[in-house]
Amino acid sequence: MVATKILDEALRGGEPARALEQRCLASLHRAESEVKEALSSAPAFIAESKSKHILLLTNADEVNAMIEMLGESLDEITKRTQQMNERSRLDSLRKEALDDLSAELVPFVKVAEALQVSDSISEASFPELQLSITQLHRTAALASESGYSQLVRMITELHERADEATAMMKARYMDTYEVRPNSIIARGHRASSPSINIATADASSTALAEAGMLDDAIQGIVSELVRNQVASGLAQATVCFESRSDLNYVLEWSSGVDDSAELLEFDLDDLETVSEDDIDIMTQHLDISNAAARALRIYDVFRDHVVGPDFSRQLAVAMQPWFIDHVLPSSIITSSSRPSKHGSVPREMLRSRVMTVSACARVIQEAVRARGATSFKLRLDIDCLEGTIGAECRAQAVLTARKAIGTFADARHDDHEMVECPLSATRYIPLSERRQDYFPPCLVTRAALTVQDMFLSTRMDAVKAHKSGSPTIGSALNAASIECLRAYREDVPVQHNSELRASLRLKALYYNDCLMLAHSCRRSHKETGFQEDLDVQKRSLEEAANKVMMIVRRTAEQRLVENLNAACRNGALGAYGTLTRIQRSSALSGAYNAMREVVHVFSEIVPTELAEIAASTLLQKYLVILMKEVVALSEISADGCEQIDGILEDADNNVNTLMDNVKSMETLRGNASPPNIVVQLRSSQQRLSAIREILNARMEDIVRAYRTGKYNAIISRQEVEHFVKAIFEDTPLRSGFIADLDMSLEQESQEWENSNW
Repeated sequence: MVATKILDEALRGGEPARALEQRCLASLHRAESEVKEALSSAPAFIAESKSKHILLLTNADEVNAMIEMLGESLDEITKRTQQMNERSRLDSLRKEALDDLSAELVPFVKVAEALQVSDSISEASFPELQLSITQLHRTAALASESGYSQLVRMITELHERADEATAMMKARYMDTYEVRPNSIIARGHRASSPSINIATADASSTALAEAGMLDDAIQGIVSELVRNQVASGLAQATVCFESRSDLNYVLEWSSGVDDSAELLEFDLDDLETVSEDDIDIMTQHLDISNAAARALRIYDVFRDHVVGPDFSRQLAVAMQPWFIDHVLPSSIITSSSRPSKHGSVPREMLRSRVMTVSACARVIQEAVRARGATSFKLRLDIDCLEGTIGAECRAQAVLTARKAIGTFADARHDDHEMVECPLSATRYIPLSERRQDYFPPCLVTRAALTVQDMFLSTRMDAVKAHKSGSPTIGSALNAASIECLRAYREDVPVQHNSELRASLRLKALYYNDCLMLAHSCRRSHKETGFQEDLDVQKRSLEEAANKVMMIVRRTAEQRLVENLNAACRNGALGAYGTLTRIQRSSALSGAYNAMREVVHVFSEIVPTELAEIAASTLLQKYLVILMKEVVALSEISADGCEQIDGILEDADNNVNTLMDNVKSMETLRGNASPPNIVVQLRSSQQRLSAIREILNARMEDIVRAYRTGKYNAIISRQEVEHFVKAIFEDTPLRSGFIADLDMSLEQESQEWENSNW
């Protein structure tokens, strides 16, 4: 703007403009010189500024370090101050702890010394010792908190001494009695001072209670009873007696006396609340009731001579499981441990023994309550107990059955495992004259006999239990009897599957076994109750028997048909090549073996009438197939006739040989009609003989035999014509004979007469 103004003035005129121009130039030169001077001095200024900045940063780091050092010094001063305060406090606590410890150790040492020299448990200051131990615990906690490890170690050693002292207390308490399998001994007993004995026991137990050890000590009593099997000895014993002296009280039992002289051993006072009926029941089963009475006497011994009457409740509570699980367990109902009566109890007595156990439990409960344990309970639920007994009886019965089932396959190779069925009739009775309880003679396995015996005995016991008023046991035993049958029917095919598949003998035995067990169900119908379950099992067993028989027959028929088809394939019956003859002979042998195995096994094992039917069925099928194949041959040479005749002759001999195995049925049957299948087999044999005759006869003889009625109902007219065409060549003579088949003998005679006239 200044330059513009100057320029404007210059343009306006003359001298003033030039003067102004010079001033401007001079101003410009001064400005330029100042700029140059400033530029020349700028690096030095910048360098000086940098050095001043670096110096400032260095001073700041030093200041920060000094501040940190000052903070650390303050923390250390604070920490040292706290440590000094803590040390002062701990010194004060240490002084107090040592003062307390020195005061507390005095009574503890006195008590420990008293324990070491005293022989009487009642003279030891147990409460004082317990107080000292409690104070030691507090001192140990205080010392541990204060950090005095040496003091803690000292107190730990004192604790160990205290533990030794308490163990000594408990051991001396246990020394006051001894438990043996046949006796209980209370030591330190004074026969002349029963009140002193009770007072001493109460004092000892009180001291233990205050020391917190009474429950463990009483539990030790029960443990000794269990360890020495005292309850078992009580049940086996026949007499129990006691003896007293100035040193010991002894309760002892043994089995050295004749149990016929036994009486009910409960005190009369304990039987005041028991009904006459319960007393009668308990008298019937003295092995249970006297074991309970002796267990109650053991309770009295420990109450009066060891624990003390004041602690009757604690003793009763501790002994309750022993009463239930060892003195009156469920096993005492099902079996007697008496030497003279050892073994299973007859099941008709189970109900009364259950009632005896229940009555004994009530007597013990009321007696213990009368002795101070007013809330003691020992009642046994009869239904629950009967349920347990029933389940146990059921398990035993089924276990016996299953063990027998495991031996079923032994009969495969061992003849001793097969026996005559005990239910079989002594003689054969025709079907029309049989009664419902008839069972044919046959062989069965010993395994099945065991199952049958278990079924019948358990079934009978179930009925008796039901009649005696114990439906719970009755139902359980009935279920056991049914389960025995079910187990045999279902388990044998599964457990012995491979043996059954491989052995026709086992299949036949299983068939007989199932029918025998089904017959046992039928016979047991004479008893009342549970009939529906038995009917179901009877049907199931019969179905199982029929199923296995169907499998046997179907398998045998399948083998027979397969071999006969192989023997007759492509007209092989009439062929006489060497290879064909070998193959045919092998197949026919296979067919015979299939029949022979079934007939042989059945004739030995199953009822003879059934063996006869099975044999006749197979042999009938055998002959029918062979004759059908012969009739189907379209051409039979002279050599073929001879060969086929030999095959049919062998077949007829095979039938007679195999039927000889069951020939005794004809004698047994007498004048009674044979089964239809036997009649059909005989008819097939007649037809076979007729075919053999045709194969060996002349064409004229064949036609004449047919016209005379020799083949009536055996070989049809079409079959006779077929044989004539297959055997003889096609000639006018053959055609004439075939035409004669339709002419009766009367017509032939008439024609002959007419031709002669």
